[in-house]
Amino acid sequence: MTEKKNDNASAGDKRPCRRPFRDRFCQIPVFTVLFFLALFVYVYVWIEPPLLYYSFGVYTDYPHFSLSWSFVERCLAEPGGPVRLVCGFLSQWFVYPFAGAAIIAASAWLAFAATQSLFREVSHGLRRVLGHLVALTLIVGYNQYDHPLAVWLALTVAIWSAALYQRWNADALPIRLGVFSIGFGAAYYLSGAAALLFAILAIGISLADKRYLSALLHLAISLSLVLLLGYGFFVLEIQEAFLRLTPFHPTIRKEFDPPSRIALQGICVLIVLAFLAKNLLRSAGGNHFLSGPFSSTADKAAAGVSGGSNRGFPALIKGLLAYGIPSVAYVLLLVYSRGANKEILRIHALSRQKNWPQVLESVRTLYQQNRYDPCCNFDVNRALYHTGSLPYEMFAHPQHPEALTLISIDTIPVSQRYNRICDLYYELGYMNEAQHWAAELLETRGNCPFLLDKLARICIVKELPEAARIFLNALQKDLIYRKTARQLLDGLEQDPKTANDSDMASLASIRRQDNHAAKDISLEDLLLELLAENKSNRMAFEYLMAYYLLNRQSDKVVAHLHRLKGLGYPQLPRYYAEAAMIHMSKTRQPVDLGGYEMDPRIVAEFQQITNAFRSLNYDRQQGQQALAAQFGDSYFYYSMFDVGIK
Repeated sequence: MTEKKNDNASAGDKRPCRRPFRDRFCQIPVFTVLFFLALFVYVYVWIEPPLLYYSFGVYTDYPHFSLSWSFVERCLAEPGGPVRLVCGFLSQWFVYPFAGAAIIAASAWLAFAATQSLFREVSHGLRRVLGHLVALTLIVGYNQYDHPLAVWLALTVAIWSAALYQRWNADALPIRLGVFSIGFGAAYYLSGAAALLFAILAIGISLADKRYLSALLHLAISLSLVLLLGYGFFVLEIQEAFLRLTPFHPTIRKEFDPPSRIALQGICVLIVLAFLAKNLLRSAGGNHFLSGPFSSTADKAAAGVSGGSNRGFPALIKGLLAYGIPSVAYVLLLVYSRGANKEILRIHALSRQKNWPQVLESVRTLYQQNRYDPCCNFDVNRALYHTGSLPYEMFAHPQHPEALTLISIDTIPVSQRYNRICDLYYELGYMNEAQHWAAELLETRGNCPFLLDKLARICIVKELPEAARIFLNALQKDLIYRKTARQLLDGLEQDPKTANDSDMASLASIRRQDNHAAKDISLEDLLLELLAENKSNRMAFEYLMAYYLLNRQSDKVVAHLHRLKGLGYPQLPRYYAEAAMIHMSKTRQPVDLGGYEMDPRIVAEFQQITNAFRSLNYDRQQGQQALAAQFGDSYFYYSMFDVGIK
């Protein structure tokens, strides 16, 4: 008898042990885990967060962050400042692919979790689909290579505030209003005007409960607090007080691409409408709105709804309805929301990293996408120079005559143009002009670390170590650049002229010594001045020759061939030889090649292209098409036809 009881007891011990484990395992949101894992992989592989990091301050606003207490104080002294501070901190880590992808995925999950809490009365299937759609909105923004993290975090704070308020919603009107006032004030301070989403949702709760006076008072309190805190205490303009850190701010409308802007605005509207619908259905029909293919047995049991038979909706069918159809919609949304700026940003990032061979490799994709623009042309020419192939391969890439410096192209945004112009002057050794453009950017874009780094290096090359230390001390407070700042500061202690940096030592040897103020001057005159002061300035020479080639001035190319020997060219570069052949053909006079011999292959190619063009009766349109395959990368072809990007 005792043994039987023990057997029963042991048998009874097994069931409580197994079933809770099985129940807990079955309740694990496997689809949600897979969704966010896939989201992380997608961001890591496709979006590539470092491309975003290197676009900050050039293609998008720089999310400023500094380790200085004064910066933290400034952030904490304004509505939405805490969210901006967190956004700035997190954005710095985008330079690391894994960290950036994890931050974006975690931010999407926080909004997902907030949505789950806000819609906790809705069935698991419906609220997860809604939560996944909310999370996907962030990815739509990053697909466009916008940076909506600050707005996203602000909206997430607002949704969490509404979810917490919904749980603590008291019956007594004074307590309810007191809790709302404190919650809204805190949310407004943390997330700016995004807190108005919290106010709208709180008003929806009162309307669903038919507490119309409460809804009216919630509206009055929220508007009053915005005016009192934003306009009165923090002294913001009315528009800024009511729109800061919302998707409806004028800055968002101006700087974000339409898909990401519309997605952020649309998700706000969707959450409000879904929340109002949920509350109205609950008020009108009890909990019966939980029944359906998206609701689980546990949902129905908790709501007092009969589970019924599962034959109508087997588990597989329910899974397809709850996750299959939305998943297809998600994939389509991701595919059709992909921005076209990825390869442009990749080339920019590679240029910032001085990975010149990879720049030339990546630009091929832009040709296929027909996205090659003057900024990419500028980066390609720099890459060609740094790889030693500018006089040999320049016309293997589409060329815009004004893309050599970008100075005359006013249609390019200031930040994209000025950054590149500054880099060009810096590498040419014209430090005053480089400092001028960098200072202009610093004034308009703020203390971006790459600008502080550039200004510090300019001061070092100009032998102004004390001025350099000012910029480097500020740069030490940046999370990513502080190591570089410390290295340069240590280098200044050992060698105030070059900071023990080989690149700056090279620039110091060619920099212009005349410290006159930056002035308006043509590119040709500027390069000639640099060469007059230092004949070994190879970049100034090659850019001068490129300028002449692009403007079809073969006579001036020939006039400067005497400089080649002094710069150490082993042979006459291809495009200079082709320009000399064109000049000889025009003038019917011999050309001084500066001690070099004309390559017979250049002579043969010139004869081939001229004979081929003659056979086409000098038809320019037909000739341009017919000769592109064989001669398209030659200067003969460029000078003969009106080609190049427009």
